[in-house]
Amino acid sequence: MSPTDEMRHPYEALLEKISVHTEWVSSFKELTTITEVQPLAVIIDIDPLSRPLEPHLESVRFQFPKSELIALSSTDSATTALLVIRSGFADFLLKPISPEELLWSIKKSIQRLEVFQKFEEPETHLVRALSQISSCSTPSLVRLTTLEFLKGYFDSKGAAWLSLKPTPSILCSFPKGFDEKAILSSLSSKNFKVSAPPAMTWSSQLLRNQVFLSCFEGNQALYLWSIEKAVTEDQLLMAKTLLEHAELSLLNLEKFEEIKHLSFVDELTGLYNSRYLKYALTNAINRSRSKNRNFGVLFIDVDHFKSINNKHGHIVGSDFLIAIGKSVRNSVRENDLVFRYGGDEFIVILGDTELEGAKVIAERIRSGIEKRLFSIQQLKLQTTVSIGIAMFPEHAQTQEALLQLADTAMYSAKERSRNVVEIYRPEEMKKPQKVAS
Repeated sequence: MSPTDEMRHPYEALLEKISVHTEWVSSFKELTTITEVQPLAVIIDIDPLSRPLEPHLESVRFQFPKSELIALSSTDSATTALLVIRSGFADFLLKPISPEELLWSIKKSIQRLEVFQKFEEPETHLVRALSQISSCSTPSLVRLTTLEFLKGYFDSKGAAWLSLKPTPSILCSFPKGFDEKAILSSLSSKNFKVSAPPAMTWSSQLLRNQVFLSCFEGNQALYLWSIEKAVTEDQLLMAKTLLEHAELSLLNLEKFEEIKHLSFVDELTGLYNSRYLKYALTNAINRSRSKNRNFGVLFIDVDHFKSINNKHGHIVGSDFLIAIGKSVRNSVRENDLVFRYGGDEFIVILGDTELEGAKVIAERIRSGIEKRLFSIQQLKLQTTVSIGIAMFPEHAQTQEALLQLADTAMYSAKERSRNVVEIYRPEEMKKPQKVAS
């Protein structure tokens, strides 16, 4: 695996939960030296790779022919995504990405790999069905795809996906058009047990030309009726494999919904949010100590932003913040991290940077915003920003102190004149009073 060092800390903890051994490498050259093992999955941050990308992607595919490959990139480009997929990668994920979302992608890749290893003929109907289920984006599509395959596989007249608790109901059926009341009435008149022991995740029951498949610990089931041929044990085993895969896909989709709320990405600007800041600062401090290098923190506040909101409304204000965030992102280096801290405040972590370098980048951000005329909903708007700088380890050696001192320097800039860059100078700065933005 080769994501950037800034992303390792939160990813590492989550990957431990799926009980897989993880190796971390910090460069493409180091990755190409791995020859003794074929990992289940290889995750590569393609941003640092030199262009053109094709030789690098082909090299990884050649080196790891039996591994699932996942690419991370901050480039929102359909051309790049298509190139990655055509090179044999299983997934292309756009940064910033939450650890939970990456974990979901890894689980899907490992599932797919295990399926192809289990079946010698990758063109079997089951493999195609599993692939279709993996690509479904909603729970209803997962259920309908599963029902469609099983109906054809058992050659039944129909199939229904049931919710058994609190009372039996039909979530979906295939083909559509069956009388749901008739299906439930028919089911209740049979000798099927509509529950399963709590420890059992899957079971099957047969009655003449019908099959009842219990899943989700007896909370849901699939019911197939009017099966013309006798059902074999091999068919039930095949159904079990498919149903377990569908069940995992549904759980993944449910987890993905949670990701939207737990994401480390600010919903408005698309930058990292304050939740991810603590991980990034911890990782920056640890890396700087191990490599004996400095890094900087910029605290950025938009000048007079409240007046823009009051004059033009919050919708214009929100669009303005998005544009300012993009301007900040475009003014820093590729490996610097940009966060929306809250309201009209932004933070930048400048890796492997001395004070002079931090001043250059901060001034580039400030002057770029000052000179730009922003087009926001047919309005032409201008603004400035005040920026404070604090350095590790020169000014502070903890993440809390770094943020506080950069914040102090930023408010000193506002008190001085606004639209300036201020470096934290303990001998000159008393704790400033908060001033209007």
